Amino acid sequence: MAVTRTSAHDIDWLCLSTDSKPSTLPNRPAPGEVLLETDTGDRFLYSGSAWVAYPTGGGGGGGGGDASAANQSLQITQETAVNTVIGLKTDAKSTATDTTSVSAVSVLKQISASVQAPPALAAGSALVGKVGIDQTTPGTTNLVSVASNGYSAAVTLTRTADTNAYAANDVLGAATGSTAALTFTSMGPSAGRIMLTGATFEIDATAIISGETSYLLHLYNITPPSALGDNTAFDLPSGDRASYLGSVNLGTPVDLGSTLYIGADAIGKPIKLSGTSLFGYLVTVGAYTPTSARVHVITLHAVGV
Repeated sequence: MAVTRTSAHDIDWLCLSTDSKPSTLPNRPAPGEVLLETDTGDRFLYSGSAWVAYPTGGGGGGGGGDASAANQSLQITQETAVNTVIGLKTDAKSTATDTTSVSAVSVLKQISASVQAPPALAAGSALVGKVGIDQTTPGTTNLVSVASNGYSAAVTLTRTADTNAYAANDVLGAATGSTAALTFTSMGPSAGRIMLTGATFEIDATAIISGETSYLLHLYNITPPSALGDNTAFDLPSGDRASYLGSVNLGTPVDLGSTLYIGADAIGKPIKLSGTSLFGYLVTVGAYTPTSARVHVITLHAVGV
């Protein structure tokens, strides 16, 4: 007869007395399981490491327990089997992570120790699933610093010291014989992508000139090769096409007394940089006769994307 497992109420294994009792995988018994030898009627209890004879003798009479040495030995064996699985209060915590046999008490102690004194998070790229924020003093202890990826640059343009009239679509510059291109430095990461979010345009003058309407800023990712000078009609020649990024409508100046001012918000223009700077031509939409050496200040704002 082969060793077989049974679902009987008080019997877990059946075999003959001549059969090898199960002790290894895939037929390893659990501590406390009972085996019956079908040819002898003898029973055995598994202690966790060996099969121990399970005495079947008993006394007659009512109410009295079995105080025989054999029954006491059985009770000790059963207790040992249970302790092997559950463990004792004196069992040490266990950090074993493999198939090492440990008691439930050892595992619970290790869980308790880990909760009470969690290991420090090592430096590196490990992710934290959940963190707490100190709410003791809102606005002070609960502040979280976030690295900013905002960029801003301002350029001051002092036009030529003359009053030569501008035609519509003329470039404003600091000199007539050299490029009027403006350079906005550190507008983003090198060769990175940014979103132009806003611009301001300040003119240090006390009044709007007759015919002065709005202004455009034509943008490039390098200094435009066309090198257009002051009072030159704006053009997009073939040599500028590869670097041209389009234009931003700065709007019409508002007279604030001692200063003319424009604020252009929510531009939302995506830009791919070549280096870290932006370049541009300031162009007048209206025709007017300027004052000599008039000062213009253009500021651009962007965020990295």
